[in-house]
Amino acid sequence: MKSLDYYTKNYNKAKDYFLEAANYYKTKDESAHLQGYVVSLYNLGKTYWQLNNIDSLKITIEKAKDILPKLDKVDIVNETPYIKYLSA
Repeated sequence: MKSLDYYTKNYNKAKDYFLEAANYYKTKDESAHLQGYVVSLYNLGKTYWQLNNIDSLKITIEKAKDILPKLDKVDIVNETPYIKYLSA
């Protein structure tokens, strides 16, 4: 599983994987894809934080904040705290 790269501290590989996932999920404007996009952005943001890439982290947070209102209400409630956590 490629996301294991994050947990094994192979952050550059994890970044590539999460970027690939985000790019896939942003291609459709369906609820499940939008939620997958936000989750991918969250994981990408955590990775940028680990890499101390603050500029990319800020851009990623803004992308996630822009898409949150498009999610289903329950997904907004579930995903917003994760994005707020990155912003702290």
